[in-house]
Amino acid sequence: MSEVALPISYAVPERFRLCDSQIRTDCSAKARRSLALLLITGAVVALVDGITRAPNADWESMPFQNPLQYVPYKAAFVFAALLLPLTLRYARQVGSRMSEALLLWFVMCTTAYAKDFAYIHIPGVPLFVTDIVLATLVFFTFLFPRLRIPLDFWPNRVVWLLLTLGAVEVCRSLVSGREPLMVFRDFAVPLYAVFLLIGLYVVTDWPSIRRLYRFFIYGAAMSSVTAVGWFAVVPAQRRYIFHAVPHLIAAVVGLLPWALSTKTSPRITYSVIGLLTAGIVFTNSRTAYVSIALCVVVLFFTARVADRRIRLSQLTRWLAGVSVLSAALLLVLMVSDNGAKFVKEAGTELISGTLNYQNDANADFRFQAWTEAWNRFYRNPLLGEGFGVPFLFGAEDYDSRPHNTYLTVLYKMGLLGLFPFLLLLGHFYKYGWRIVRTSSGGQESLLLYCCMLAF
Repeated sequence: MSEVALPISYAVPERFRLCDSQIRTDCSAKARRSLALLLITGAVVALVDGITRAPNADWESMPFQNPLQYVPYKAAFVFAALLLPLTLRYARQVGSRMSEALLLWFVMCTTAYAKDFAYIHIPGVPLFVTDIVLATLVFFTFLFPRLRIPLDFWPNRVVWLLLTLGAVEVCRSLVSGREPLMVFRDFAVPLYAVFLLIGLYVVTDWPSIRRLYRFFIYGAAMSSVTAVGWFAVVPAQRRYIFHAVPHLIAAVVGLLPWALSTKTSPRITYSVIGLLTAGIVFTNSRTAYVSIALCVVVLFFTARVADRRIRLSQLTRWLAGVSVLSAALLLVLMVSDNGAKFVKEAGTELISGTLNYQNDANADFRFQAWTEAWNRFYRNPLLGEGFGVPFLFGAEDYDSRPHNTYLTVLYKMGLLGLFPFLLLLGHFYKYGWRIVRTSSGGQESLLLYCCMLAF
C-alpha cells in the first residue's frame, strides 16, 4: 500500500524538451524580426516626413486655430496606419493581449507625433483617435471577454469620483449656455485619467513594463528622426520639435536602465542616446535642459534610497558618457555653417533667456498664463469655472492653455476636482515605489524607478 501511495513522476523525454526550446527560440526570432520591421517602417516615415516639411519658422507667433480645427501633419496618419498591424503582429508573437498591443501602439504614436497624432479624427465628426483608443481599451480591459470592474480596488472608486465631478461640471457649463462642443472637449481633462487606471490593469508584469518603456523610447526616437530630417532641408528655424518636448525629456531620463544594461549592445545604446540628444538640441527649449538637470540631480540623491544595489559609479559613468556624446554631437553640428549658426543662436537664447527671463517673450507668456489660471481659480475655488470657457487673456486672441496640467484641473474643476486627480497620481507613485523597494532585480527596480522619475 505504501508503494501505491507514493506519487509517480514521469520523465519528460529529451526530444520534447528540445522541441519546446526550439519553439520558444523560433517565436523569439520572429518577434525580433517583427520589431525590426516595425522600427524600420517608422523611421522611414519619420525621415520622409522631416525632409518634406515646409518651413515653419514663425510657428510660435502664428495665431492658433480653434483646437478642434487643428490640421495635423498627414505623416502622423501614415505613421499610425502602417504601425498598427505591425504592432499587433509583434504583440501576438510575444504573447501580449490585445489591450497591451493597442496601448503599445498608442504610446509610440503619441510619443512620436504628440498633437499631430492626437488630432487625427473621423472627417466631419469631433471624435478623435484618443477617444477611440480609450473606448477600445476600456472594452478589452473591463468588458471583454468578461466583465471585471472590482469596486474594492480603490483607484476605481477614485476614477469614478473624478468622472462624476467632471459630469457635474459638464451639466453646470451646459446650463450656463456654453458651447456644447467646447464643453465636451474640456471633459477630456478628467476622462483621460482613465488611461492611468487602464495602465494599472494592462501593465502587470516586468516584461510588459519593459515593452511599454521601450515603445515610449522608440516613439521619442522617431520624433528626433523627423527633427533631423527637417533640419537637413530647412536649417533656418528656431526649433524643430514643438509638441513632443516632454516626451523627449522623459525618454532621456528613462534611458538610464537601457544604458546600464549588459544585454544591450553599447553601439545600439549610444546610437539611441545620440538620437534623443539630437532631438533635445532641436527642441531649443530651456524647459528640456532644466528638467533633465533636475531629474539627474534627484536621481543621484534618491537612487540609493530606492535600491541600495544601484551604484553611484554606474550613474556617474552614464552621465559622463551622455555628456561626451552631447559634446560630440554639437561639434558635428558646428562643422557646417548652418549647424554652427543654429548652435550659436540656440546657446545665446538659452543663456539670455535664463538670466534675463523677464525680457523673454516665451517666459512672459508662461507667467501671464499661470497668473490667469490662478485668477480664474480664485473666483470659484471649490468647483472651478467649469468647462467650455476659452482661455483668453491679455492681448491673446486665441484659446491657449496654461502649460500646466495641475493648474488646468484646478481652475476648471476647483479643489473638488484636483483632490481625486492627485489621489490617483499618488497611488501610481506609491504603488510603483513599493514595487521598487521589494524588487529582487536591480536592473528591473532601476527601470521602474527611472520611469516613475521621468513621468
